[in-house]
Amino acid sequence: MNDRAAVKRCCWLASHMSRSAGSPLLAAVRAHEEAFAAARRANDPQAMVGAVLALDDELWSWTADTLQSDEMDRGRASLRAMVAELGRVAELGTRDPATVVGPFVDLAITVRDAARRDRRFADADAVRDRLLALGVEVHDAPEGSTWELTAAPGPAEAREGTANVQKP
Repeated sequence: MNDRAAVKRCCWLASHMSRSAGSPLLAAVRAHEEAFAAARRANDPQAMVGAVLALDDELWSWTADTLQSDEMDRGRASLRAMVAELGRVAELGTRDPATVVGPFVDLAITVRDAARRDRRFADADAVRDRLLALGVEVHDAPEGSTWELTAAPGPAEAREGTANVQKP
């Protein structure tokens, strides 16, 4: 099962569990899922790992129970989904992409603004077009150029940054 499928399954299980008669195990699984989701929203990988380990401990504490239902399977599916999300976070990181690429974008905008001042519009357009191809939209205003990430990994909303460049 790929990462996206595992996350979708976790979401389905979470919604299904909230509708089912709340057993103590399912209530504990849901609490760990909520702790994991809160840590993910806060970009806190250590807390995400803590939620995974806490759920693992919870499931182990229930292994001697003679449950005649699929509750342990649900708990394990939730655990697998959390681990898959941790793998995705490890691959992409939790930092805001604008803070990672910001200094480089600011440098490119400085070069672009210098080309515009020197009336080398083909060069300025080439820099703007390359930034756009990389998912950075440049906005020109009298007070300076600003930029916005339009195609960045992570949350869907765009992140904005401002170049420290003033137009003449």
